[in-house]
Amino acid sequence: MVFLRLPIARNRTLADIAKAFVCSRPESEFVILWGGEAVSNMKFVLCGVCALLLGMSPARAESIYVTGVLEGASAATDAGSTWTLLLQYTPSATAVAAITQASLVVNRVGGGTYTWSALDGSKTNTVSVLTNKNTLRVRTNWTGDQSGLLGTNLSKLTLSIVSPTAVPTEIASAANVSHIMNTATSISGTFEFDPFAPFGDTEQILVGIPQAVPEPGTWALLAAVGGVIGRRVLRNRRILSA
Repeated sequence: MVFLRLPIARNRTLADIAKAFVCSRPESEFVILWGGEAVSNMKFVLCGVCALLLGMSPARAESIYVTGVLEGASAATDAGSTWTLLLQYTPSATAVAAITQASLVVNRVGGGTYTWSALDGSKTNTVSVLTNKNTLRVRTNWTGDQSGLLGTNLSKLTLSIVSPTAVPTEIASAANVSHIMNTATSISGTFEFDPFAPFGDTEQILVGIPQAVPEPGTWALLAAVGGVIGRRVLRNRRILSA
């Protein structure tokens, strides 16, 4: 067994330790010297650290949370249905940021809760800051709803989120997106899906309002069991507004 002494200064980060581990012989045991003191000689601890660091996204994911109603389209039977959109995106140094997760829950007035959560990676899934610098454009495509019966040919959402004040730059950074979301006075768009039954039309008009982003646990639950969570949220909202 080969022992390697890896001196790590006290002001070094976990990334420094991981780099020392990765660059060393894989069959070796390690003694980490942090400020001259032996901290650990357990290789599996370092393996866990490396796996965690390597699995982390290079940029922190940010979230957008919007709720609203359907105004219906040519068929007014769906007007008044409520919807909730919760998505995560990776901030960008350009005008366009990639969406990594998105869940749309629609509670239809005629009955039924429908959830879209499987993104279609072959199509556009982005958050963009437009050239006027006061508008976000959200484009999201799914492979269909969770039942596999709606939107399997087309499930496309487009939202325009408008603020009265412009951001400094045409960049989809976390600060710029957050500013537009926090000051937005208008959110509107369309949701197109086919097949669309039992809805009355393939295109629905969306009107929404921004919401505070829920806790990470809520995001995970909504993504996993969107229909159940959506029903509970909407039921509570109706009770509060009654």
